[in-house]
Amino acid sequence: MVLFINLAFSLLGPVLPLTIQRLVANPARLASTAGTISGVFAFTAAAAALVVGRLSDKTGYATMVVICAMGMALLYFPQGFAQTAFLLGFLRSLQGFFQGGLAPSINAMVVSAAPLDRAGATIGISSSAAAVGTAVGPIIGAMLLNSTSETAVFVISGGLFIAIAIAVLLRQQRSGFTGGEQRL
Repeated sequence: MVLFINLAFSLLGPVLPLTIQRLVANPARLASTAGTISGVFAFTAAAAALVVGRLSDKTGYATMVVICAMGMALLYFPQGFAQTAFLLGFLRSLQGFFQGGLAPSINAMVVSAAPLDRAGATIGISSSAAAVGTAVGPIIGAMLLNSTSETAVFVISGGLFIAIAIAVLLRQQRSGFTGGEQRL
């Protein structure tokens, strides 16, 4: 899941700058607009990580992964059709809350699923999977952009987050795992 989350998120690496460039009317404002959109996204993600991390301890990590993945998905779709930089930035800022909530929840889920004596190895494998997803995502995003459109890449990213949410739900149902069990 960690690999696919990072892959789905990083698909937009080559697309987002082109989308912002297309939406910015005044080329002199391109850098400040792109920086603002990225900064607001990062700020909302950081704020959400604090809040959602605590909330996921109560609701269960898997439940929070599903909620955050669905939030990511639902906000990717309209971003692909945004007609103004302001709308794109607004949607990205909302999406930051879900992205920020996704990271601590999936990490806690990974750690809670590992035996205590394998927690370090599990975190190492999870980090490697995250790095692979982050590295491969922009390559796939560029290939998709070359063969489809900016909008299609946003829609595909959203679709991947829906698939992630469904996969976590199915795992929950199959095993009864909520990702919130405490180990002693």
